[in-house]
Amino acid sequence: MTQNVLAAIIFDLKFSYILAGWEGSAYDSRILSDALSRPRGLRIPEEFSDQGPANANELFNLRHSSLRITIERVFGILKKRFRVLDAEPFWNFQTQVDIVLACCIIYNHIMGVDPNDLLNQGLFEESDSDLIISTLTEREEREEAREWSAKRDEIAQTIMGKGNKEGTSKQFRWTKPMEHLFLEILAEEAQKGNKPSNSFKAFSINRVAEAISERFQVYCDAKHVENHLRTVKNQWQIICTIRDQSGFGWDDNMKMITCDRATYDATVIAHKKYEPFLNKSIDHYDEMALVVGKDMATGSFARTFADIDLDDDNIDSVPIDCENEATEEVITNVSSSSTSKRKRKKAQESVEDEQIKFVSEQLGEIANALKQFTADKTPHLYEEVMSMEIEGFDDDFLCSVFDYLVSHESEAKAFLVKSKKHIKIWLQKFSQG
Repeated sequence: MTQNVLAAIIFDLKFSYILAGWEGSAYDSRILSDALSRPRGLRIPEEFSDQGPANANELFNLRHSSLRITIERVFGILKKRFRVLDAEPFWNFQTQVDIVLACCIIYNHIMGVDPNDLLNQGLFEESDSDLIISTLTEREEREEAREWSAKRDEIAQTIMGKGNKEGTSKQFRWTKPMEHLFLEILAEEAQKGNKPSNSFKAFSINRVAEAISERFQVYCDAKHVENHLRTVKNQWQIICTIRDQSGFGWDDNMKMITCDRATYDATVIAHKKYEPFLNKSIDHYDEMALVVGKDMATGSFARTFADIDLDDDNIDSVPIDCENEATEEVITNVSSSSTSKRKRKKAQESVEDEQIKFVSEQLGEIANALKQFTADKTPHLYEEVMSMEIEGFDDDFLCSVFDYLVSHESEAKAFLVKSKKHIKIWLQKFSQG
């Protein structure tokens, strides 16, 4: 599996933001949207200068052309310094993501300690192997271009300091009836084929915004709809994750994930966010399946610098202090959170023990079934054949029938399930050649 890496680089050739781990099949515009929507995600600076380009698009083009050279240079240095990034990976995907983040952190450290390092002088040439060959169809390229155009305009307005003047960033509260209408319209749009490459077309999003604004007499725009669509995708990913785990059942009539009390308690302790989807009917499940069900690229492995200290495996590690905060405060935070993390880990181990027990029982049943299936039926076949002697068949004839059936397995199986009457008819036909 390949991964996409989104990076933001400042003019002193340091990484200011990294998001690694999105699947290679995910579109760039979708990864950018994820980076912008994260709590500690990518932030676009506003323009503070009184002089400059006449409008937002001119400013965007100026910034983009200036930074493109810087970004290409930094990635060239990064890949030359850490050859592992250009090599064919042999680790699991999560480790590959961690390696990218680690290399970027070390690179930033080197730039801070020795910015005049010879390799940092930028003596590199972009090789042909680094060129990205598009695998999109013409239709997908057009759709991707439209998404990027909209995202570019949004970024340009933010840079100019106008991002919050349009009122699009105000908090919007979704009610149950709104969610129902939201899913109902998007499910209909998906069935019409207006969801190419797992991304809805702009007019489909606008249709939802207009319908909600009109029916509920509120101000709802495309941004509100897109944000809620990301929320639904996250909910669907949780549902799929739970269903893929052993120990959970599925009631298709009720559209409900089922489990026993012990599994429920252990799971809720380990994963509080799973609780709304356990032993409860999932509202609008079929509509959700149409709207986000076929979206396979989840970004579940995507991580930034801010996520490194959140993993259980890194409890004893201290993240690099990128904001010059006191080291003692970081150590205190890590220590205070370690107890709760150990509790979650114990709860998770309890769930895993239950899962192992369940798998062992299932394997035992399979082994018994295989044992019965492969048991030698020859003695039983002999008894059935020779029992027909009372029907007047000669002993030598029955022995020849038995030898024939032993060498013809399929006919022997059919013989064993026949009634006495049908066996007699079969033997009479057999005796006639």
